[in-house]
Amino acid sequence: MTLRIISIIMAFVMALTSAISLESALYSSAMAKSKTKAHWVYKKVKKKKKKVAFVMSNGKKATGVKKIGKKTYFFTKKGKLAYAKKERIVSWKGDKYAVKKNGQIRKGWNTFKKSLYYFGGVGGAMTRGTTVDKIPIFASGKAKMTVDGQIKYRCIKILKERGVFGKSKKKQLRAAWNWTVRNCHYSTKYPLWKNGKWRWGYSPRNSTRQSGITKHGALWVKKYARDMLGSSRGGNCYGFACTFAAFADTIGYNPLVVVARTANSGNRDGRNGVSHDGYSRHAWVKIEGKVYDPEARRVGWRYVYGRRSIGLRCKSVKKIRFSKVRGTAGGGKASVVTRSTLMKVDGKYYYYTKKGKRIRPRKTVVLSGKKYYYFNKKYKNKKGKVVVKDKLYNFAHRDKLGWYMTAKEYKKYAKATKEGASYAELKKLIGEAKSYEETEGCYAPPAPEIIYFYGNFTVNTYLPLDGSEEKIIGVESAD
Repeated sequence: MTLRIISIIMAFVMALTSAISLESALYSSAMAKSKTKAHWVYKKVKKKKKKVAFVMSNGKKATGVKKIGKKTYFFTKKGKLAYAKKERIVSWKGDKYAVKKNGQIRKGWNTFKKSLYYFGGVGGAMTRGTTVDKIPIFASGKAKMTVDGQIKYRCIKILKERGVFGKSKKKQLRAAWNWTVRNCHYSTKYPLWKNGKWRWGYSPRNSTRQSGITKHGALWVKKYARDMLGSSRGGNCYGFACTFAAFADTIGYNPLVVVARTANSGNRDGRNGVSHDGYSRHAWVKIEGKVYDPEARRVGWRYVYGRRSIGLRCKSVKKIRFSKVRGTAGGGKASVVTRSTLMKVDGKYYYYTKKGKRIRPRKTVVLSGKKYYYFNKKYKNKKGKVVVKDKLYNFAHRDKLGWYMTAKEYKKYAKATKEGASYAELKKLIGEAKSYEETEGCYAPPAPEIIYFYGNFTVNTYLPLDGSEEKIIGVESAD
């Protein structure tokens, strides 16, 4: 009897153990199958598959920030991939992210409206209260618009306009090259190397006329780029090199700005021009061992894109690593506000934007009706001749609002200062210069260049080697 009971108990225990093992095996199998279920959910749109959601291994839809493979995406609370008509900033659990139109999170530097941001936190979250790439970032996430900040903002904005921002580095670099050679024009502006320091200014020889001499060494590299990317759009080989280097730095390269004296760079038909030794100053860019010369392409001299060398005899070569120059200063050149209503209230001037916002004019030319008014950095209406955005204005008339220039006079001055116009005709309008200097240029066609100093602005000209009359390259502000 006892043996029978024991045998029954043992049989029951064995059956129970077998059942537990079977249940465990089934559970393990189910879990294994569930882990393989993490997948994208697609929807057919115009005969193409479109990602709409992502199902995780637990069977639930992904929400918020989710890294899938090597990419990070943003999903709504309902588990839908966050598509939109344009790239925007979204909030999630106290952080902010830059989300592209396809729902993917973009990391690194980015621009939204008129501000610059850096998304370098966990999962691409917005960075706050620190310094990145020498650019201070406020607690709000907005970057301070130092020279570095302005350059970064303008480069990204242009790349976005070209539709290549975020694409391969090669595509972005080519787009940057095309923009530089097609949208920038030639004007005379040179840095000066004196007493072991780079100095910022327009005159190639006379250090007393240099403006903004800086302790930051080669700060002129950043300032040249800032001006050409912004309101100026004008410069010689130095400006073109600095601008293209700025693009390359923003894209992710580590470019060098190379300055040197090269044989026949400015005197491209082999004639000596004004140089005493047959060499002229020139500048270009070097990226990963390859040479790029955008100014040579712009003025039709030659095509140097990604070559192994500049192809010219060189001396006095100096190389400047663009990323190591600290562009701490802010500011920038004046801009033009067109067709705005100008008014004066309690002794202060205001103009209205298209959205109706009232703003005090500063470093600005306001076109109100058919009259142009200029305001300096202290918000004061000024008279006299001023260069803004490479345009020469003469505020010589006065009405109840202040000193102004008529639209008819503006057209006359614009025609007289146009590239290739006669300097003799311009002199009839503005008179003789206070002084002038000849310089070795790199303008095409090959010819000596002359800088005329008119106090707060300069007129840049060249003397054609065929003996024809002196022609204008452009005008520049000396402030």
